[in-house]
Amino acid sequence: MNTELLNDLVQFTINISGNESDHYDLNTDIEKHIGITGDDATDYMLAFAKRYSVDLSDFDFDRHFDPEGAGWLFPDAINHHKTPVTIGMLLQVIERKKWLPDL
Repeated sequence: MNTELLNDLVQFTINISGNESDHYDLNTDIEKHIGITGDDATDYMLAFAKRYSVDLSDFDFDRHFDPEGAGWLFPDAINHHKTPVTIGMLLQVIERKKWLPDL
């Protein structure tokens, strides 16, 4: 594992989210553990793609994140079967330079 890249991704995530948790690891789910969801998740993923020159053309937002307002404004919009986006997954994407549908 590239520790320098991991540290950079964690710092990038802190800068975007404002969540300075002292515990980020490969299993950290950016929605569940950090609170990046809805429109913020869209902004995060676009900034992620730009910063790390990643092709997100195969990224399916609805497979990974709840929409803005899910839970409190739109209780039925919560996707209980979504695939989490973790720090480890994002590192794989950075190394591949492309989001793969199997993630």
